Order: sequence, then structure tokens, then C-alpha cells
Amino acid sequence: MTVLCLLNPHLIARLSISDISSDALSIASKNVHLLSPEGMLRRQVELAALAAASERESHVAAAASASRLHDWLDQQRAPVTQTDIFLADATDPNEIRAHFSDNRSVDIGFADTPYDLHSTWQTDETGSAVPEMKILSAFAELSVPVVILATRKGLKLTNPGYRRHARLKNGHRALWIFELVG
Repeated sequence: MTVLCLLNPHLIARLSISDISSDALSIASKNVHLLSPEGMLRRQVELAALAAASERESHVAAAASASRLHDWLDQQRAPVTQTDIFLADATDPNEIRAHFSDNRSVDIGFADTPYDLHSTWQTDETGSAVPEMKILSAFAELSVPVVILATRKGLKLTNPGYRRHARLKNGHRALWIFELVG
């Protein structure tokens, strides 16, 4: 999400991130801080210290990249003016809705789901629907106009509220793009 915000500063003003894992939210928070010149400068200093301590070429290159990004960010309008990072189960529309109580709409819903290689589901998997279907249903209940799901391969995802635009596959992953019908 941070990369999307950096590449599209004129399109994304507000970013809301949720996860059921507090560890994942901690990482997300660090990444979101990179969207400001101050946050990128902090990362640049960290990388410069790593480069000095280890003399690894990768750390030197990363510090130089962070410096260029800091300079670029310093000359841009803030890519994101508001961020919300919260703990929630994406399969539960009520948990998501609770964080949008001021009637703000969600323009694009993006979910990067576990695929059992490096992460696993931490939600209640009871019932006949796979968690990915529950996420799609939750977004439909919230009337999210565009949904992008990164999932494990081999799934068949459908929802009467959405029309599938694309399904792309790469390795063990699939990327689904849906548009709200009507």
C-alpha cells in the first residue's frame, strides 16, 4: 500500500489499513511512516547506520535510495493526508464498518490474504464459505465499488454483488479484481 501511495500521490488522500494481527499492523505503521519526508529521513538514517556498521553494498544502496526518496517526498504534496490503522477481522463487515462510523466511503478494498506459505488465517473458519469468500461478501455488504484480492491459487471466487474484471496468477498467488454491480 505504501508503494501505491508513493506512486499515486495525486490519487490517494486517505489510507485505512486493518489486519487481525497486531504484528502485521506494526509493520504497516512503519511502512506508512515512509510516506512523509520525516519518516523517510528516519529510515535513511537507520539504513546509513546499517551501511556504516556492516559495509554491505545492499545497505549502502538502500540508504542512497532512501535519500533520493526523501528528496522527492520533500518536494511533493503529502501523498496521504490521513491514515487509519486498526485491528479488525476483514471477514466481518461489522468490525470494518465500526472504523468508518463517520459515513466515509471506501473507494477501493484491497485484501492480501494468507496463503499458508508464510502466514495462516487467524479468523474463525467455521461455515461453508472460505475466508476469501467471506472477505468478498463483507466488501459487498459495505458497498465497496472496487475490490482487489490477493489470494492463494486454486480458488473460485464469485459474489452476486460483483463482476470479475480480472484474475492474474503468479507462482502460488492469484490477484482478483472485482467491480460492484449496479
